[in-house]
Amino acid sequence: MKWWWGTLAAVALLQPATAVELRYQFEPGEKLVYRDYVAMAFRSEGSGATDSRWQYRSNSRLEQVVKKVDDGVYTIETTTTDNESEIVSADGERNKSEHKGDPERVRMDDRGLVVERKSLGDEEEEASVGYTTKLDEFAIIQQVFDALTLPADDVDPGATWSKSIKVDLTPDDNSVRTPVEVELKSTFTRIVKVRNEECAELVTDFEVPLKTPKDKEASELRLSISGRLLGHLTTYFSLSRGRALVELATLGAVGEMSIAPPGGERARMGGIMKVNIKTVLED
Repeated sequence: MKWWWGTLAAVALLQPATAVELRYQFEPGEKLVYRDYVAMAFRSEGSGATDSRWQYRSNSRLEQVVKKVDDGVYTIETTTTDNESEIVSADGERNKSEHKGDPERVRMDDRGLVVERKSLGDEEEEASVGYTTKLDEFAIIQQVFDALTLPADDVDPGATWSKSIKVDLTPDDNSVRTPVEVELKSTFTRIVKVRNEECAELVTDFEVPLKTPKDKEASELRLSISGRLLGHLTTYFSLSRGRALVELATLGAVGEMSIAPPGGERARMGGIMKVNIKTVLED
């Protein structure tokens, strides 16, 4: 699976005989089923505002169907067939939901680059690498996940590669902001066995600066944002089948928003978000 929001079996270290080529391999009409787990915690506090804390958990079943294979580019449709999610507030109140969201269609090459992402719901929105979003941590994370790629050449364990991408950040008022540059640093750490399959263990780290260069005018308010979003991703990629068996993501965001009315005192609000995601291919 290519990072869409089973426990890892015993892992045995293997000694590689030669360099390997890492490529996604799918067949037209193939169906894949994934289990996706998300756990998130959020805390905000600031001057003139009530402190807020909440937690979110979800357990989803995703079905992917390979609709088309065209010159190394896969067209894949993803549907959430089952979802159990829950938000827990600081006072212990629980709000549960089974909302599944809209199906999506993506076009992805054999190195994992998502060149197009499209909602198949009632309100279709098309996006691609470089699309503009609101200043939303999950929209930013999706841009990073869509840009992740496998190495171009055959690689041995220990190999590293990096990729520089532009991530669009746009505040809620949709004023124009310059995209920020993000470096994706990846390592092929080792070959391991996962569920009796030889897998490449791939690790990627990134940091996204969340910062306005100066106050932005939002109606009559002066708004500035500063912070950063950090990510650590681990993928166990099957060498024989050309797909991820397990994907793990640890993400964290910390930031401060400053708002000042004309001639008024500036108020500040800070927030911290932590997210863990596990996606497992079900056989």
